[in-house]
Amino acid sequence: FGAMQLGGRLGPMTSVCTTIVIRNVPAEYSQEALIQEVCEAMCSEDCFDFFHLPLDPNAMGNAGYAVVNFPDLALAQRAFQVFSNHAWRLNGRMVSMASPAHTQGLEANVRNCQEDSFNDGYQSSPVIVWKGQRVELNRVFSQLRSQDPVHIQPKQQQLQQQ
Repeated sequence: FGAMQLGGRLGPMTSVCTTIVIRNVPAEYSQEALIQEVCEAMCSEDCFDFFHLPLDPNAMGNAGYAVVNFPDLALAQRAFQVFSNHAWRLNGRMVSMASPAHTQGLEANVRNCQEDSFNDGYQSSPVIVWKGQRVELNRVFSQLRSQDPVHIQPKQQQLQQQ
């Protein structure tokens, strides 16, 4: 990719960039409606493995951006091109912009969510897709905790003490 023109700024899309931020999302989009439009624009129902459209707590709508991770570089590059100038179906006057996200990759984005509090079923909770199936965020957190050395070490010490 090299450096690409993004809304008047240069933004590097590197070879390790699989997570992009889609900006200028009209406020009327719900997470499900945006997922549907992204999948249609990408011509794939299973193009992402992490999708988050945060809500704006001070407004009646989303925060105007979505963070999307793609399972491979080719999909991320294609999404970067598609959403660098996408006319929204619900508001054709607005055009999207894309940029690389600060946090890259599925695991890093999920771990980043651990710092935020999301309730099951909460409308703006990130969508995680694993092996073609949507997975609840709490289930992902428990799997990550079981792999985290901080959580594994006490279990190993308990076994050694028995």
